[in-house]
Amino acid sequence: MLALALSLSKSFQDSCLEIWEAVEELYGDLMPLP
Repeated sequence: MLALALSLSKSFQDSCLEIWEAVEELYGDLMPLP
């Protein structure tokens, strides 16, 4: 059960990272960060 929760949270973190990188790219294009 714990292993299942860990693998779920791992894939959840991976998706969050992918989304965050995409968001950063979008915002970088819209308003360049200093």
